[in-house]
Amino acid sequence: MGNNRQPEKKVKPSFGIVNPWPGDMSAESEVLARIKRASDDVGIECVMLSNFGHVLDSNQKQTDEIVDPKILDFVITTHYDSPKTIDSFYYHTLWNPPEIPLNLPDYDSRVTDNYIMNDDYLIYDAGGMSNHLRCMLMNRPRNIDEASMLVASFPESAMLEPDLKDPKMFYCGMNWERVVHNTNRHEGLFKKLDATGSVKFFGPDKNPAWGGIAPWEGYDSYQYPIPFDGFSILKEINECGVVLVLSSDIHRKAGAATNRTYEACAGGAVIISDDNPFMEKYFKDAALFIKYNKLDPEDTYKQIMDKYDWIKANPKDALKLAQRAQEIFREKFSLDKQLTGIFENHEDRVQAVAGDLYALHNEGKVLVTTVLNTLKVSEAKEQLNSIISNIEKQSYSNIVLAVACDQSIYDALYRCYSDSKLTLSIVPMSIYDIKGSKFMTDGQVIREMSKTFEHAYFVNAFSNEIWYQDHITTLVRLLQDKPESGCAYSGRMHEDIYGFRRRDMFGLIEPGVLIEGRSMPCAGQIMLTYEAEYLLPDYFFDFMDGFEHYAYLLMLKQRFDMTPEFTRRMTLVYTNNQPEKQYFGLKTDYQIRVIRDAIKYNMPVNPVVYNQISKNFAGHPVEAFPLVDFPVKQWLKMKYVKFRMHRARIGSKSHEKWNKKFQAEHKKLDEMWRAICT
Repeated sequence: MGNNRQPEKKVKPSFGIVNPWPGDMSAESEVLARIKRASDDVGIECVMLSNFGHVLDSNQKQTDEIVDPKILDFVITTHYDSPKTIDSFYYHTLWNPPEIPLNLPDYDSRVTDNYIMNDDYLIYDAGGMSNHLRCMLMNRPRNIDEASMLVASFPESAMLEPDLKDPKMFYCGMNWERVVHNTNRHEGLFKKLDATGSVKFFGPDKNPAWGGIAPWEGYDSYQYPIPFDGFSILKEINECGVVLVLSSDIHRKAGAATNRTYEACAGGAVIISDDNPFMEKYFKDAALFIKYNKLDPEDTYKQIMDKYDWIKANPKDALKLAQRAQEIFREKFSLDKQLTGIFENHEDRVQAVAGDLYALHNEGKVLVTTVLNTLKVSEAKEQLNSIISNIEKQSYSNIVLAVACDQSIYDALYRCYSDSKLTLSIVPMSIYDIKGSKFMTDGQVIREMSKTFEHAYFVNAFSNEIWYQDHITTLVRLLQDKPESGCAYSGRMHEDIYGFRRRDMFGLIEPGVLIEGRSMPCAGQIMLTYEAEYLLPDYFFDFMDGFEHYAYLLMLKQRFDMTPEFTRRMTLVYTNNQPEKQYFGLKTDYQIRVIRDAIKYNMPVNPVVYNQISKNFAGHPVEAFPLVDFPVKQWLKMKYVKFRMHRARIGSKSHEKWNKKFQAEHKKLDEMWRAICT
C-alpha cells in the first residue's frame, strides 16, 4: 500500500496479551496462563499486559514496567473492557455472544468504541458474534472474512489420556444466576442429576463479592472450588471421564461454544453436548448429542442419563469418542495450532486492514508544522525531538516537517539537525521581540510556513503528543475517500504522569465542545486538505495563538457547511510530560471569543449553551433546549464522583468503589436528560 512502512523483522516472534484485571481470579487470567504455556511450547515470546500496557509478572500482577511496542508483533485483547492503548497492531478475541455486551449500560458510550478501535479480530464463529461485529463496522467496513481464529483452549502439552475406569459426569460453573435470580437456568435438570450420585458439580463456595452467598448450596454432589490456575480443571475432568457441555441460549443462537468443550477435549473426557450448531459442525462424530428441552427438565434429564448409561455399558466405544475429540482438538483448536496460525496469517491481515483503512497511495504530500515557542535551545530540542520521533515511525512516507523557531536560536538548531534523514526544514522567524515578548502568533507563523511549502494535506503538531505509526495514513485515507469533508480527525488517549493511558476522546466532536472551550482535541489529531485550509483568510490568524485547529473544526462546519470526519481510529496520545507551550500573544479566552464571533450567526439556537455532555444523550443536542432545563445538580454530582475516581489508584478498592458510583450517577443523569428531551 504505497510506501507504508513494513514491520521490522524480529529474531523471535513476540506478542502481548491483555488481562483487564491483573491479579484477580477470572476466566481471563486462566486463559493467559494457558496461552503463556502454549507460546513457550512453540518458541513464541508472550508478554502479559495490563489494559494500560504495563507488563505483568509470572503471577499476573501488574509491574511498573511499561512495554516497548517495538518488541511486539501484535497485541491480543481478551475482553471488550480493553481499549487500544499502545502503538501496536491490536487483535480482539470475539468470544462474547452479542447479548452480553448489548446488555451493558455503557455499551454506546464505551464498549462499542473498544471493539471498533482494534485493528483486527480473532473469530471462530460463523454467525451471531461476527455478524454483530459487522453491524458495528458498517460505517467503516473491514474485510474480516479471512480473519484468524483463537479460542480459549489449551496447549497440546496439557492434554491427558482418556480414562473411563469409574465414569462420572463433570460440570463446572459459577452458577451466578443463583445469586442474581435465586435460581439457575439448569435448576430442574441439575436437581435431578444431583439425586443420581452420577455427577460432580464444581464451582465457587461462599463468595464474599456476592454477599457471602454459596451458589451451589443444597447440592449433595457439589465438590469444591477448582483453583484458577488454568490447568487444575483438567485433572478433575480426567478423573470424572465425562463432561456435560451445556450451552446457554445466547451461545446457541450465536453459534458459539462454551469453554467446557476445550476443557473436555484436553482432559480426555467423553462429551455429552446439547444441540449447539458449533458442536454439531466440528464434533458431530466425536460427541454424544441431546436435544436440550428447557421447558421439560425431565426430558433433558432422561436423554442425558441414556447417554451416560451407554458410556458405562460401552467403555471401548466411548473411549474412541474421547480420542476422536482429541484428534479434532489437535487439528483445529489447540493453542499451539492457533498461535502459529495467527503469526502465519499476520502479514496478510495487516495488508487487509491497510487496504480498508490506510492511504490508497502516498502521492499527496503531508505538511506537518510545529512552532517552537521558546528562546532556550535545550527546550527547543526537547520539543523538536518529540515531533521528529512521531514523524519517523509513520507508515506514510510523503511527509514534510516544517519547524519554526526564533531567529536567535536558529543557528544552534540547524547545526543539531542538519543531517536529519527526514525531509525537515527549520525556518527562522521573528517570533519574539527584543524584550523576549511574543511578537508573532502561532497562527501567523503556521500560515507563513503553509505558503512556503507545497502540500496536499496539513497537520500542526504539539510536542506533548504521541502518534501511533498509522496516525497519518488513516487520516489521509479518510480524506482520500471523502475529500469533500475537508478535514479528518482521530481518537485520542490521555497519559497521566504515572504512565496510565485512558480513553480521552473517541467519537464525533459536537460544536458545543469547542464553543465551551473545554475537553477539546489536540492539534495533531486534525488533518486538513489544502483547499479547506485556505477557506480561512490570512488576517484571521493574527488572533490565533494555539487554537487554529479549533477554529478550523468550528468554521468548516458552521460557516462552510462541511463535515469534519472521524477516522474511528485510536492513533494519538496526549501527555503532560512535555513543557507547556507558552502563548503570550493572546489568552485562550480571547481566541475562543474571536472564533465565536466568526460563527455566532451561523449557529442554531443558544450557541453558548452547548456542552460536552450533549454528545452522550440520544441525539438530543443541548442547544435545542433552554439551559434552565439541564439537570445541573446531577451533572455536578457525576463530575465530582468522576474526579474522585481519577484520584484513586487504578486497581485499588477505592478506584473500584468510585468507578461503580460514577457508572450509577452517569446512568441517572442519562435518564434525567432523556426525560427532559422527550
